[in-house]
Order: sequence, then structure tokens, then C-alpha cells
Amino acid sequence: MKIGVKTFDSYDFLKRFEDKADFFEVMAVEGKDYSFLNSFSLPVVIHAQHQSFGINQADKTKIAKNTSSIKFAMKIADQCGSKKIILHPGGIGNENCTEEQAISSIRDIDDKRIIIENLMIREIKWLCATPLETKKFLKKTEKGLCFDINHTLETSISLNQDPFTM
Repeated sequence: MKIGVKTFDSYDFLKRFEDKADFFEVMAVEGKDYSFLNSFSLPVVIHAQHQSFGINQADKTKIAKNTSSIKFAMKIADQCGSKKIILHPGGIGNENCTEEQAISSIRDIDDKRIIIENLMIREIKWLCATPLETKKFLKKTEKGLCFDINHTLETSISLNQDPFTM
């Protein structure tokens, strides 16, 4: 098992963990400067912006914003030599959102570094919340998985299921 430390854009924060972590995970927020990542020798995993930044791969009205976000993440991944880019699949929050839209938009991203992070059950139907949903989604998008154990624990509690079985 490898241990990573996540930040949005803080050199000082990562510097404190440089000798304690195996890798860094960095949220690629558009408009921020990530040139400081080249100061570190640890591998970097890039996380594309997600719903907190108004991104939703399932929403057909957000195609331009989603595309801009993933292109920025790919640019930062290129700059720091990242081998992985984490992407949230999105959620069904209104009539503009469909799983088919998310599958289509993600499948069309021509970058082998993209991995889909499982989400959780919350106020809306987030895609890839359960193992079976995630397996089907990954097959349809032809992408790999970023397993978030906290999201799985939250989902298992919501569904009143054993987290270890899930």
C-alpha cells in the first residue's frame, strides 16, 4: 500500500510531507500555478476538478466547462509527468444529467491516464457509488479505477450494508 497526501495548490503543505508520503495527489484547479510540483521528486497524481467546482460529466449543459477542466488537468499532468489523472464520473442532479452523457464524454477522452473515482450515495444519485455500478461504468468507458475507501464506507452506511463486503 502506498500513502499519498492531497492538496489543491500548496507547495508549503507538500514540503512538510515530502519525506513521509509515497506520492502526492493534487487537485488541478483552473487558473492556479502548479509549476512548484517540479520541485518534488515524489510521483504526482492529478485530480481533475469535480462537483465542488461546478463540474459534472453527466450534465449535457456543462460540456464546455467539463472539457476545459479535464484539458487543464491533462496539461498539469504533462508538466509534472503524472501517470494518473483522477476523474469523478458525475451525478444525476437534474433533467440535463444522464449516465449515458457521462459515459460518452469520459469514453471520448483520449488519455490512458484517466481513472474514474468511485463516488458515494448522497443528496443526488452519484455515478459509480456501488461496486456493480462502478464495474459496468468502467467497462463502458474503458477507463481504470481510483478506489476511494471513504466514499465506499459512506455508501455502505447509507445502504446499511457491511463496508467490508461492499
